[in-house]
Amino acid sequence: MPLAKSLQLLEQTLFDRQLTDSEYQVLSQVIQGKSYGAIAQETSYVEGYLKVVGSRLWRELSNRLGQKVTKKNVRSILTDYLSTVEALGYPSQNGVNHDAKVVLKVEAPHFPRLDGPIPLGSTFYIERPPLEQLAFEEIVRPGCLLRLKAPCKYGKSSLLVRLVDRVESLEYKTVFIDFQEAEQDTLSQLDHLLRWICVNVIRQLDLAVNLEKTWFPALGSKLNFKSFLQEQVFGVLSTPIVLVLNEVNQIFEHPQVAQDFLPMLRSFYEQAQSSESWRKLRLIMAYTTDIYVPLNIKQSPFNVGLPLCLPSFNLAQATVLAQRYGLQAFNTDQLLQLMQLLGGQPYLLNRAFYAVATKKVSLTQLLQTAATPTGIYGPYLHHYLTMLREQPNLVEALAVIMENVTPVQIDQIAAYRLASLGIVVLDGYQASISCDLYRQYFKHTLLPTNAMPA
Repeated sequence: MPLAKSLQLLEQTLFDRQLTDSEYQVLSQVIQGKSYGAIAQETSYVEGYLKVVGSRLWRELSNRLGQKVTKKNVRSILTDYLSTVEALGYPSQNGVNHDAKVVLKVEAPHFPRLDGPIPLGSTFYIERPPLEQLAFEEIVRPGCLLRLKAPCKYGKSSLLVRLVDRVESLEYKTVFIDFQEAEQDTLSQLDHLLRWICVNVIRQLDLAVNLEKTWFPALGSKLNFKSFLQEQVFGVLSTPIVLVLNEVNQIFEHPQVAQDFLPMLRSFYEQAQSSESWRKLRLIMAYTTDIYVPLNIKQSPFNVGLPLCLPSFNLAQATVLAQRYGLQAFNTDQLLQLMQLLGGQPYLLNRAFYAVATKKVSLTQLLQTAATPTGIYGPYLHHYLTMLREQPNLVEALAVIMENVTPVQIDQIAAYRLASLGIVVLDGYQASISCDLYRQYFKHTLLPTNAMPA
């Protein structure tokens, strides 16, 4: 069976979803025997990020197939799986049209996938000046700390891809640590967390280090970690090292660990201001919301370095994005309606433009049905609904916000968590709903019918 057809069959029978572009690239090329380095050379993705994507894929496949899947055995395991599927008569059963996705790819091959970073060179990446230029200028400064903050699906990953590409073009070494990849047991214990980061550093930089022989429990986790960086990384490599810490907010959920881990990052930044070897370190921290774990102001990494907050798209940026989807016919009034509904949120706008451009829905239909379970955002909104129902304190906080037509102060931890999802926006201590899509949907699905003003 051709590779493309095999991957379509895997999407339909095993994943039950469409693979993201990065997942598609990793799976298809690993099956062909290529290394992450070779894949990086042939695509717009950096090697460190591809390793993260691969790790996530092997874990998902292991869970779905009930056996351990790795980069080394994935080809043979999936070959056996596809043989079994074909023997059972799939895809002729159930009347499934397995050419549907092929048609979609032919109709719109240039459109980006909506659930991953926008590849390098894509015209669908919309710059938000002076954000990118400030980030590029900062990351080449010795010992810098760059802090990127934005709610989920605001484009942090797409910007990180461009930052990593920029520094790798300067022949810097890059390590990409995604805290979403860490298990809860790892995040909840400082020693486990720091060892996990060390292993990622060793793998991504291809270092000849036996961690067990260089880790001395009597010294404590933080000193071991510091010694590892200083002796095994900075002492071995002559080039600058960019350490990307993605989704740092995952640490916030473990206050005891956060109170040790975050001040340690601050100490690294301070040491880099005076130590020649530590000046090789460039730190990038990406997170969804402000920290809500108490920290001494002189120990916090969140009041040093360069902070950059990714904003929503403005009307001009939304107009450019619509044009790149081939929607030149959209007039200003139509775009204003869409901006009012979606608040300029990048993911929501991309999904809207994609749906209209591929003729899944007209703009009129989209505006009428967007906040309903059957609209294009139905599954996305239902996911948030389920999440909120599991946290009554967030529901209570959201109810207070929606009952007021002006911004209101609520519990700050609840505010931070709602802001990290993009559901509310914060201005100082005041919170307000971020767009009409969430107001309309949660009014009907989450709050009592009499809780909202007429």
